[in-house]
Amino acid sequence: MPGLLDHYPGMTLGGHKQRPESRGYVKALSTNIDIGPLIQPNYLAAQSDQTAMVAVVKMARRVLQARPFAPYYVDEIFPGNDICTDQEILDFARERGGTVYHHNGTARMGPDNDPYAVVDARLRVRGIEGLRVADASIMPAPISGATNASVIMIGEKAADMILQDAAQPLRRGAEHPANESGTTAGWEMTACSRAV
Repeated sequence: MPGLLDHYPGMTLGGHKQRPESRGYVKALSTNIDIGPLIQPNYLAAQSDQTAMVAVVKMARRVLQARPFAPYYVDEIFPGNDICTDQEILDFARERGGTVYHHNGTARMGPDNDPYAVVDARLRVRGIEGLRVADASIMPAPISGATNASVIMIGEKAADMILQDAAQPLRRGAEHPANESGTTAGWEMTACSRAV
């Protein structure tokens, strides 16, 4: 099990494709919030991702068997010396592989003509008045690295946009009708999340 320590010294070398082409999905199964969604990550569905995973295992083997590691290298535990063919390596990757926990792109930002874009350029959720998303889910494509700095930037930019919008006079119209005194009734709430 990943994360557990073995009772012998060792080293680990892992790798992943920075920009996978395989795409999964998250599907709401109910309007009841107590019923979780169906999550299908679809790992290694694209041929290019499969090819890259086989290549990274072969490269890791070459690195760990290189002369500088000779004093420390005894044997390969995973995937193991008996895993040799490309198909065996791919089967191993499917069985033992995982993510690097930097999920993003589930509520991607994009132009109005993008059918997959959940939020607009000001991070407003399309079709829901007064709601924004400000986290890694708005990234239209995976980035090549950790997401922390990018998410902080997204949160900071969202805060700037929220303050800009709050500084503008409230709009009068169907969404905020004026009452008898001439003041605008109603309010908007915007929420953002921020990495800490």
